[in-house]
Amino acid sequence: MRKAVALAAGGTLAVAAAIAAADIPARYVGPFPSTLLSTSITGVFAGKTLMLKYTFRAGLRFIPTTANYTCIVARQNRTDCTGRFETDEGQRAGPSSVQITWKAGQPVKLHFGKKM
Repeated sequence: MRKAVALAAGGTLAVAAAIAAADIPARYVGPFPSTLLSTSITGVFAGKTLMLKYTFRAGLRFIPTTANYTCIVARQNRTDCTGRFETDEGQRAGPSSVQITWKAGQPVKLHFGKKM
């Protein structure tokens, strides 16, 4: 009896882990959610790398921007990525970080900068 209960509990944990792991896709290509200052975000997430193209709003200016990141799994549904951004006009470049919250293989929230 104990053996059956232990096997059932282990199976339940394995299924729960598989469902949670399904939140972060192995590969995603498409739109990402906008943020307060970044819109029209599209990109390619490939497990450990992320490339984003977006429009950054700086006052009244809208600046096309590209960013490349290296990512790690921070939680079962979140990846933390660090890398560099560069404006398409070439006037600005520098370090950048972004956190992506995933649900069922889709990005549902983006946060640029370090989370507190």
